[in-house]
Amino acid sequence: MKIFKTYAESYPAVRDQRVVDLCLVSTYWNAVANDTPQLWTKINLTFPFADHHLAAMLRRVHASKLEKIDISIDFRDPSWDGHEPHYEINEPTLTKEFVWVQNILTRLRNTEKRWKSIEVVSEVWLPLYKLMEGWTFTKLPSLESISMKRDNYMFGMQNIRFDPVPLIGPMTLFGQNASLPRLCDLSLSAVHIDWDDAFVTYKNLRKLEINNITYDVGPSFEQFAAMLSSSPRLEYLDVSGFCPEHHTGPDPPADEDPEIPVVHLPALKEFTFGWKDVDFGYDFLQMFQIGNSLESLTLIDTESSPDCWKNSQTGVQHWVQDSEGIFEALYHLGSEAPRNEDDMPPRPFISMCGVKRLRIISTRAAQSSLIDLLKTLTELEEIWLEDVDMNVLKDVTSVQVESSGATGCRPLKRLDLRWTWEEGVPSFAEPSILQLKNAGIEATVQAAEDWQVGQGWS
Repeated sequence: MKIFKTYAESYPAVRDQRVVDLCLVSTYWNAVANDTPQLWTKINLTFPFADHHLAAMLRRVHASKLEKIDISIDFRDPSWDGHEPHYEINEPTLTKEFVWVQNILTRLRNTEKRWKSIEVVSEVWLPLYKLMEGWTFTKLPSLESISMKRDNYMFGMQNIRFDPVPLIGPMTLFGQNASLPRLCDLSLSAVHIDWDDAFVTYKNLRKLEINNITYDVGPSFEQFAAMLSSSPRLEYLDVSGFCPEHHTGPDPPADEDPEIPVVHLPALKEFTFGWKDVDFGYDFLQMFQIGNSLESLTLIDTESSPDCWKNSQTGVQHWVQDSEGIFEALYHLGSEAPRNEDDMPPRPFISMCGVKRLRIISTRAAQSSLIDLLKTLTELEEIWLEDVDMNVLKDVTSVQVESSGATGCRPLKRLDLRWTWEEGVPSFAEPSILQLKNAGIEATVQAAEDWQVGQGWS
């Protein structure tokens, strides 16, 4: 049993196949494998959901006995045409997605107390909607991780409304009275949930991701602040492709700006910030107090992703907006950070003194707008630039070349320049790459064919 568990877990990507291989060797090996419940704790379902797939899932549920189980359900269809089907609220039973969800709900019934993690991904909304509608639980005592992802980049852009409107919700993930005492990791992408329920039910998170929430179904600043305040030990925060609404109460007087609540995040180590609109992004940044615990900062212009804005005639990549305001806001927030965090001021701030990793993605800015921020990152060890424009690259290059000749400056351990564009590394990058090389700075330069898009820090 020990050998089998070690063999199966040594390569997580093919774990399921390795377990099946063990069972096929001999009758004795099959008996040993089936009597080792730890081998059957991964419940994976991927499209298409044929009867034999569902039967295999049910066998795994039984074979795992009393062990905690990890559930992954992937509704993505390779033949999806990119459009959300338009459903009538009273006629969802005619769809294949509805049938799949009902079959899955039936086979997972009465296993919820053993769930350790649940991950659901779909391009269309109906499967997520029907799962949340069907899952109503009082206690989920073992659940540590939840991921609900609607895999559609369109919802990360401006002026896109939630679709389909007949199924808009909002929904609760597991019912209004669900108890999740062990939950520490929550990821929500392009979904519509009851945000008041979120900060009541999902307390004491260590990791929170909220991405691509459309403006018409997002939380208010007050709701989002309450959610963050209920998790004082939060270490990882990813807020990309959405901005909270300013308030839920009556409109303020015309001559007054709406008040944005400020939330202190004393344990935050990694912060990923993505904006659809620079002005709204500037406002969003005003709600954070992040101290010296911050080690990693990722900045993403979700509206200006080159994948969305490539000129079909010329093939040239271009950006929608200038992100200078975001860099200026971060610089000023860093300058406002108090040296002594015991005396916490009521104003927002984001300390830059401990940041070791900086990643900038799909971003354009005016020349020299990034330099002030870069100079505050005195502990920086790694920089990752992905699909950035010429000015961002020039600013990073100039600061690093200047630092390389200064005494007492910490040298970079890693500088990655990456472009996912079909034409490869752009011509405007060549002078900067040469300048870095002449200054003795080692940079890894990769194009789309050299790496997997979305690859994380290694």
